[in-house]
Amino acid sequence: TKYRRESFDSLDNVYTRWRQNPSFQFFSDEALKLFIQASIVQSSGSYTLRFPKAWEIEIYRTMCTLDSFIWRNIHTLKPKLIIVAGQTSNTFLSGCRKKIQPFADEFITIPHTSHLLPFETPTALATIINKQFELI
Repeated sequence: TKYRRESFDSLDNVYTRWRQNPSFQFFSDEALKLFIQASIVQSSGSYTLRFPKAWEIEIYRTMCTLDSFIWRNIHTLKPKLIIVAGQTSNTFLSGCRKKIQPFADEFITIPHTSHLLPFETPTALATIINKQFELI
């Protein structure tokens, strides 16, 4: 994120660069195009990231240090806690997985996905979510 390019000449240029980026290796072409539409805005004749890099860096820096309120109350989640993790995630690291796993009623790892799994496998994730609602 720190070295991520912020400005582009065109959306086609974004697509070409990001298609080659390992971070998007599990995205379908359609999903990547939709992700780009959501992530890039036109600004003064060029295209820029919707959110500044500093914001994204802060999200990644703090994401695995859950708020103390969450940790104090995680055992009260009803009806149950289901964790869905990307197999190759470089953001949901083993330490965080181990810390939260004892509270999980079910821990599902989706193969060939990263931390971007909702974009990579939306149908599989929807199936998991819908299954849980059927059980309630």
